[in-house]
Amino acid sequence: MISFTLDDEQESLLRDWQKNHACKYRVEDGNRYTGTFGGADTFTFIPTSVEEVVIVKCACGAEIDLSPEHIFFQKLKKRKDSSK
Repeated sequence: MISFTLDDEQESLLRDWQKNHACKYRVEDGNRYTGTFGGADTFTFIPTSVEEVVIVKCACGAEIDLSPEHIFFQKLKKRKDSSK
């Protein structure tokens, strides 16, 4: 069996993004409606020799990169921007 998972930090970032990105499928209560069977998000996991690339794409076309390297560089950029 092959299995792909998100760690706690990736899941937290995903949940925050799901609630807050501008989405044409968002209804008044803040949830997204994509039909009876759902399918709001497509998860792409690409194993490499260095790390696992993780991209989540919403039905509206928006994407979030949850790859460990991407998260690391985003944190580094925030730290650099806050020190200015």
